Amino acid sequence: MKKTKMLIATLVCAVMLMGVGYAWWTDSITLGADVNAGHMNVIWDNAGWMPLYGGSAYVNATIDNETQKNIKFTFGNLYPGAMAFVDAVAKNESTIPVKMSGVTLNTTGNQELLDSIYTTGFYYRTNAQGQFINGSFGSIPYDSLANLDDNLYAAFQDVTLNVGDEIFFGVPEGYEGADYTAVDYDKDGNDDECIIFFVDPNAEEEIEDKDAEITLKFDWKQFNQW
Repeated sequence: MKKTKMLIATLVCAVMLMGVGYAWWTDSITLGADVNAGHMNVIWDNAGWMPLYGGSAYVNATIDNETQKNIKFTFGNLYPGAMAFVDAVAKNESTIPVKMSGVTLNTTGNQELLDSIYTTGFYYRTNAQGQFINGSFGSIPYDSLANLDDNLYAAFQDVTLNVGDEIFFGVPEGYEGADYTAVDYDKDGNDDECIIFFVDPNAEEEIEDKDAEITLKFDWKQFNQW
């Protein structure tokens, strides 16, 4: 009987020890985290009073701004000395700061007409609260249309567009009427628009009844501070 009791006690101890060993074997600690990525989204802000567009007398201007990624302007009936303008705003709706990585200019159509177009204009930035960013007002050099992409990239390649920041192609309040170009591109005296397309007043009959298409593409990249 003593041997039987001793055997039972031994089995009970063995089972208890097995239970403790089992608990040690399956014990664990867990660190959990929910992870989600940000996004990049720089758009043309068409929800407000922008974009604006127009031109000299007799110039026909229309716009297609159905999407926020593209704005297409059509300027018809251009003539020597005529001008057309675009005021638009690009907004950083990303969750991260961005910088411009490139500007691409594509042109198709009548080359004589394209060679007769010059461009200039103005730009500035506002922050997420809609406040003017000091020192951001600048001008695009008066130059041939063919150089517009290089001139725009030179203006913005070092600019960081923080979340909610906007680039206005136009003139900020308080700067209206200032002459920031040596070229009198608007005979009506209004030099506040941007981007401005100006037809060479010395252009001749080769541009009559001609059509051309101008496309500007702005590419963006995330800005890493480190």
